[in-house]
Amino acid sequence: MQFCCCWYSCLDAEARALQALGANHHPPPNGSLASGLWQFNQNQGTCELSHETCGTLLDFNLSQNSTQISTVGSTSCVNYGVNQPPYSSPSDLEFVGNGEFSCGSVSGSLSGNSVTLSWGPGVTFQGTLNQDGSISGTTNNAGVINTFTANPVSNLVPNGTYSGFFSGGSLPVGNIVLTINSGTNYQLSASITVNGSGPYTLTGQLVGNILLLSGTVEGNPVSFQMYYDGTGSFTGVANSLTVFTSFEEVLYSGQLTPQQ
Repeated sequence: MQFCCCWYSCLDAEARALQALGANHHPPPNGSLASGLWQFNQNQGTCELSHETCGTLLDFNLSQNSTQISTVGSTSCVNYGVNQPPYSSPSDLEFVGNGEFSCGSVSGSLSGNSVTLSWGPGVTFQGTLNQDGSISGTTNNAGVINTFTANPVSNLVPNGTYSGFFSGGSLPVGNIVLTINSGTNYQLSASITVNGSGPYTLTGQLVGNILLLSGTVEGNPVSFQMYYDGTGSFTGVANSLTVFTSFEEVLYSGQLTPQQ
C-alpha cells in the first residue's frame, strides 16, 4: 500500500493573540517562571559521527504552583546535529523514542532564582532563572555533564500552508501539503493529503515548537511529530516544519516549507 498524506494549518484569532503576547512577554518576577510553552536545549558537544554540535530539544507546556514545577500534557523531543538513518530527516533533526513521540514527564522546583528539574529518562537540570526569563545551567545524565539553555516559546507556528516531500528510508512517498487550525489551550486540528489522497482529519496539540497530531490515513491510525523552526537555527531553513511519522515499522520523514 502506498502511504499518502497532506496537511493544512492555520492559527485562529485567539492563537494569534497568544503569539503576540508571547512575542512581547516580560520577564516574570523573581522566583516565578513564565507559564506556557517552553523549549529546553540540552547541548551534548560534538557528535562523533557527524562532527557537528549536537544535542536534544525538549519541548513542553510548563506550569508552576508555588515552588513546584510540572508539565501540562505531553512532552516531546528531537535530537539535532545527527542526521543518520533510520531516524533522521533531511533537515538534520532526528526522531527520539521507541515508536512514541512522548518523552517522559518533567517535574521540579524553584527556590529564588535556582531551578531544579528532573526529566523522565533520568536527566537532572540544575540552572539559574535569568533576568530575561530564560534559564541556563548544567544537566547530569548518569554522571555525564552537559550545558543547557531554556526559553519560553514566544512565536507560535504561523498561519499558512506548508508543502514538501516525504520519504521512508529509500522509499519515496510523495508531495505533502499541510494546513493547521489552532484552538484553545494549544489544541490543534488539521487535514492531511498526500499525492491527492484525502483529505484526512487529524487532531492533537502544540508542545513548545513541536506539533503532535494523530488520526486515520487511508484507514490506518497514524501519529505525526512536527518541529517548527522559525529561525532556521536547527534545520537551516527558517519557518520550516520537520515531520516524522511511522507506518508498518518504517519511519518516514520530510521537511515542509511555507507555500508562497
